[in-house]
Amino acid sequence: KHRFKVPRTIALVNNPVNDNIFRKLGVDGTISVTNTILEHVEQEIPAHPLIHLLTMSGQMEEVVELLVTKDSPAIGKSIGHLRLPADTTIALLMREGERPKIPNTDTVLKENDRVIVLTTMDSEKVLDKMIIG
Repeated sequence: KHRFKVPRTIALVNNPVNDNIFRKLGVDGTISVTNTILEHVEQEIPAHPLIHLLTMSGQMEEVVELLVTKDSPAIGKSIGHLRLPADTTIALLMREGERPKIPNTDTVLKENDRVIVLTTMDSEKVLDKMIIG
């Protein structure tokens, strides 16, 4: 970071136990290979309609995938009317039989839609209630 005069650094960490060492060395953000693999395994075992895709180690930001279930209060609502937390953005919409697309505020959610969302750990529970119910 200091040697190359860059403002931020991110490191790939193979062992999550070493995360604190990277932090002490001045690395701003870490991505754990082990946690990423675990999150992908969780994705293949659909036990819950909310799947963690990526958590920025040592930070509050995360990327999650949510399934709009048949009981979801978000069905039939546009993204603009959801009143998402300020630190939350729906980045991608995946609808069965269609290509993934970047939604806008007019995009209406339907049952079985999958959304990729950038959010924080603090807003995850609010998001869960809003999309899943």
